[in-house]
Amino acid sequence: RFCDVAYAGLLKNGYEPAHSDFSPFTDISSPTVSSLYRSGIISGKSETMFAPNDYITREEEATILYRMANFMNIDLPDVFDSVYFDDEAEISDWALMAVKVMRDMGVMNGTSDNIFSPDDVYTVEQAIVTMVRLYGYNNH
Repeated sequence: RFCDVAYAGLLKNGYEPAHSDFSPFTDISSPTVSSLYRSGIISGKSETMFAPNDYITREEEATILYRMANFMNIDLPDVFDSVYFDDEAEISDWALMAVKVMRDMGVMNGTSDNIFSPDDVYTVEQAIVTMVRLYGYNNH
């Protein structure tokens, strides 16, 4: 479901993800997922498993939004080594830059002033709001 929203949003805003019918994953066969994977926007839980029924965490979503911004050739802000959130030590190393960039862009904020909550479930409503912000950021 999330991938369908991301894919449709990219198309609506004039971006064409790579077309692919080949799925690198054994647990899903979806041209949309394959296209987003081939475009470098999403990855799986492992090399062969996408886990389509798993929830997306906030840090996973920050990473996807970051990859979408790169795909859209958005000029991304520089991030600094300073601590952005009180729970920053809980953010995975692979997601930290994406979390900071999305916060600096105003695309994705914390769950409160100083808390990011990286392992919390990312809701459909949050996904829609942050994608709208990302597309809006690119058009200002």
